[in-house]
Amino acid sequence: MAKIYNVQHPADCSSPSTKFFVLRSLMKNDRDTRGLTAFAHAASSHLLHALTDGDKFKKFGSRILITDDVMWPMAKNCANGPETRECYFEPLTSCKLSDVDPLNTSNSSAFLKDSGDEYDRSIRTLYSARKKWFRLTGQKYSWSGLG
Repeated sequence: MAKIYNVQHPADCSSPSTKFFVLRSLMKNDRDTRGLTAFAHAASSHLLHALTDGDKFKKFGSRILITDDVMWPMAKNCANGPETRECYFEPLTSCKLSDVDPLNTSNSSAFLKDSGDEYDRSIRTLYSARKKWFRLTGQKYSWSGLG
């Protein structure tokens, strides 16, 4: 768990060498009624991708998983926080969205259209597809040094 925490909480989020994987909300987010367990499952799939950088950890290292700040319908009228996933979950990272490269504004960012898309791993910020997402990861523990 300490290794995950350390990856998700780098010393300098603004460093050009810090890489991100942004978990984006679904395209029709206003109709997303998936509950807490479904989000936890989706977030864990995205976290595994971020930690392994899509099975390329040994060559490229890990990315920091961060969620977008789009209103989540399940958090409407949240009493003690924003109307996002953070109404129910602790922030995944100490980094902020202001630390990531904006989508399609530079050569430092790209987005996946589908979970199986390949991408240039040298880019700093990768955005997930805006649909239900799952990417098979063959080397699940490569980031941990365990296997």
